Amino acid sequence: MEKMNPKYVRAQKDGKAPLEYIPLTVLPDWAKVHKHGADKYGIRNWRQDEILMSTYTGAILRHLMAWANGEDLDPDSGLNHLYHVMACCAAVLDAEMHGKAVDDRTKTESKNGEEPENDEYHTGAEYCPPLESYPRGFGNQGDLFLERGGSLRTSPEAYLVGELDKRLGGGNA
Repeated sequence: MEKMNPKYVRAQKDGKAPLEYIPLTVLPDWAKVHKHGADKYGIRNWRQDEILMSTYTGAILRHLMAWANGEDLDPDSGLNHLYHVMACCAAVLDAEMHGKAVDDRTKTESKNGEEPENDEYHTGAEYCPPLESYPRGFGNQGDLFLERGGSLRTSPEAYLVGELDKRLGGGNA
């Protein structure tokens, strides 16, 4: 058996993060996306003021959907959408570590001042109806989103939101 390098052994014992596993080739463009954000909003702005996680959830999903739909580069920055996803995720994680993230992912709200119903549809429980209950031709992976907080939403086809809400008895598109 080959003898282990003592520096490696010590790092393992000390529980040091194995940063050597990060693919360094992504760092320059990831940094460019962070610089682009800093130019627009301020450097590490998420540490200055509290952030709503839902704001970043929306940005992550918009960039991911643009990329998934074949648009590689963000038109504003000229950089790959996936670097924007990485930057948003890093900002949320950093904000959490610094006590600046407001977790509003499960927040529900009523426009008429009444409390939302307290059932599995409105409480954010993991619920997804069987595929056969969706409209014909619907149900391709990625088309349906169950938001935390219980709102069922679909990607751009807005009419489906109302259809699904009606079918599920929610009625509030």
